[in-house]
Amino acid sequence: MKTVNKGHTQTNLRPVTMAIWALMASAAQAQVTSMPAMDITATPDGYIVKSTNAGTRTDTPLEQIPQSVITVPKSMIEDQGAQTLSDALRNVSNVTALDQRDSNLTGFKIRGFSAATVIDGVPTPGVFHNQETLAGVEQISVIKGPAGGLFGGSQGMNYPTAGGTIAITTAEPEKVASKQVGLTLGSFNQKGASFDINQPISPMLSVRLVGESTNKDSETDRVYHKRMSLSPSIALTPNADTKVVLRLRSLQNETLDYPGLPRAVASAPDVISGVPRSRFIGADGMPPSTNDISGANLQWSQKLNANWDFGLTLAQNKLTLTEVGAFNYSVLDAAALGLATQDVYSYRISQKFESTVLSPSVTGKFNWANTQHTVQLGVDHEVSKEESFMWWSDPGSIGLSPIALGVNLAGSAYATWFNPTGNSLYDFSWNRQFDATTMYVQDQIKVGNWNFLASLRDSEIQMNSVDTEVSMTTFSPETTNVTKKAHSTTPRIGVTYAFTPQVSAFAGYAEAVQTPYLTKFAGGVPPTAQDIKQSELGLRLTDWSGITATFAAFDLKRNNVATALGTVSYLADQGSQGIDIDVRYQVNPSWQWVAAYTNQTAKYTGTAYAQVASYVGKQLFNVPKEQLRLSTRYDFHTGSLQGVGLGMGVTHQSELPGDSKNTFFTPATAVWDGQVSYQVKGARYGLSVSNLFDKQYLVPSNYFGGGQILPGAPRALTATAVFTF
Repeated sequence: MKTVNKGHTQTNLRPVTMAIWALMASAAQAQVTSMPAMDITATPDGYIVKSTNAGTRTDTPLEQIPQSVITVPKSMIEDQGAQTLSDALRNVSNVTALDQRDSNLTGFKIRGFSAATVIDGVPTPGVFHNQETLAGVEQISVIKGPAGGLFGGSQGMNYPTAGGTIAITTAEPEKVASKQVGLTLGSFNQKGASFDINQPISPMLSVRLVGESTNKDSETDRVYHKRMSLSPSIALTPNADTKVVLRLRSLQNETLDYPGLPRAVASAPDVISGVPRSRFIGADGMPPSTNDISGANLQWSQKLNANWDFGLTLAQNKLTLTEVGAFNYSVLDAAALGLATQDVYSYRISQKFESTVLSPSVTGKFNWANTQHTVQLGVDHEVSKEESFMWWSDPGSIGLSPIALGVNLAGSAYATWFNPTGNSLYDFSWNRQFDATTMYVQDQIKVGNWNFLASLRDSEIQMNSVDTEVSMTTFSPETTNVTKKAHSTTPRIGVTYAFTPQVSAFAGYAEAVQTPYLTKFAGGVPPTAQDIKQSELGLRLTDWSGITATFAAFDLKRNNVATALGTVSYLADQGSQGIDIDVRYQVNPSWQWVAAYTNQTAKYTGTAYAQVASYVGKQLFNVPKEQLRLSTRYDFHTGSLQGVGLGMGVTHQSELPGDSKNTFFTPATAVWDGQVSYQVKGARYGLSVSNLFDKQYLVPSNYFGGGQILPGAPRALTATAVFTF
């Protein structure tokens, strides 16, 4: 077994980068020399997306949006052989990476703070968004900062938009028939199949059916990942002014809860001696954790006249989460760190969540007083319900007790699963309903080289919460009823200025509120909405000698953050400041580069509660100060290698704090990946390799907020074949 570097490492990427550059340049020169007349079949813009509706709810050129909005097109996802949403998002600066084994424990962070996922304009419930499918995805847009609160009821429960929003656009039915079938095989018994069938029924009616099934083991014993998705849709266009699209979706994820590996000491990321990387600290007979989402999304767009359009979105999403797991005692008590023999406990979480969103709007485009206006007025109404509980093991009927005593963590024996029954002193449940109505107005104003954006969201929010937990005084369940009403008016303003058609600058300011979710507050701590504010300055290049880029400096703050201490939460403030750089470089129609870089300081900035005062000044858990993604891709369009594509990339991150108190850090690391593909009429074959050089490294586990260690995923090969009919 390779040893892990336990020091604070620095990775020198320059020699390898220069070598790749020289290799690709040689390939380009060789192609030009042998075949000067090129038959271009690639998309002319490569990975460059010129406009999006993700940042403003209207289709807007990126250079006119006064905020960082970075896109990942379908072509990039396919070329890099992305298997998860995290694989695709590594191409965007300041988005945290997630291991699949951690995907049912946490969600993405943008600029250090939690992020939401929006699919076709509607927030998806839950926080485990790396379990989303990539089947049928056309484009992913990352909105950095709280302006993501402009989507539907995304200021409500289960939509953590403080850091930003990941907006996914999926394929809709088209008027040209197409059929596509994909097969996947790979390391760790990976097997998968997908399909995309589009069929016009008449000139006015088209249907589409997209689905996938994947199953994969992991380096960790017994831990697997299974996903099934099915997304039928129908589009009706009775005339040029009317379009109605109905999308349905069903997504099912199944895995075995993974607690990570136990540390040997409190101040370092060393695993207990003798515990192998592949060790699963769980229990025989432990059932899987499942996360099922179903939803319906109806969108109606209607042209009213030459200047005004009407839009309506009506959507419902349901989530059913069952999470069960077993873990070593040092997860609960740091005093047990380093013990090779520990007791094992179990837990069970159940969450049922249902959300209905209604969003009518009107959009007008007109000229007035030598200015061009795009005005949107609308209402977002959301009703959400959540029923959840968390139970701990107590087979000894003493309040909290293990399911097995003295398990050798370095051995091969497992505890026997015991299902928590709801009789522990630390069990709790909650039943919450969230009701919000938001009216908003937005005006995008163009005056010569200037573009101004001004919007206002006025929200009436009510949350009813019924919480039940065992009293430590009476040792019997007690129920607390809380009704909290809030009114908030959140502005967003910004400006862009075009120095030339290729160079522009932007400045923006935005606010949002976020109600707490999946949170049990300590006694005397009122459920309080977060206040989120961001200021941002930036520079954009748009096809400047082939370069499209965003350079941004940001200051993002959020107050009243639910901060966990054990099983309860207190309120604290956090801040994140830094720079993000995102670059797409189209050298020529065959060769392109992607670069994403972040340098930031994300930390706790204050609290009124002594219980979490020690967090103040600490770096936010599992958030790096520095990130870098660099990748390149070359596609041969002529000559003997026509149809061949080659790609390589490296992802680097600085050391990561392993818990909120920063008692230990995992070392900095850089991991390489590579791809090769061959496209011939009607078929595309691909081979991608993650962790190309099989680097062994460690990162913090997200299990119960940190403290455990997650071994980085080893080298894995994935072969794909996609056939289009």
